[in-house]
Amino acid sequence: KASRAQPSREKRSVFALPPPIAPYKVMVCPLMPKAALLPPVQLLAAELSRVRLAYLIDTSGVPIGRRYARTDELGVPYCVTVDPTTTREGTVTIRERDSCTQIRVPLAEAVPCLVRLCAGASPAWAEAQRQYPPQEAVPAGEGTGESDGPEG
Repeated sequence: KASRAQPSREKRSVFALPPPIAPYKVMVCPLMPKAALLPPVQLLAAELSRVRLAYLIDTSGVPIGRRYARTDELGVPYCVTVDPTTTREGTVTIRERDSCTQIRVPLAEAVPCLVRLCAGASPAWAEAQRQYPPQEAVPAGEGTGESDGPEG
């Protein structure tokens, strides 16, 4: 079954395409519309293009939880969030669509990690979760705007 709704505060619609057949593999989301976040977004876009992983960029500025919800509805398996921590520490958050869990990954390792995840190997996300620290998730559809961080 490729589409399902999950119980939560609001219904969560997910188009659960497996990563190998999803038309878009990754959504890149700068947390807020700030110029300082654009260079890492551009770097990710260039690297994703280089390895031929289909991606979208969402710079809409709506709360991150709503962008996650839109990404889930499109069937995009992974979302990379670029936030102020990216510029301070050189890390990004990768969110997995089906579990809504997140990990914090060094920017330089994000695309290689996504390549492994999108290859479709079953334990790939579990391996990534063991390798990288967890990040507290923002529920899909939630978030109030600029003050929302990946911490919620």
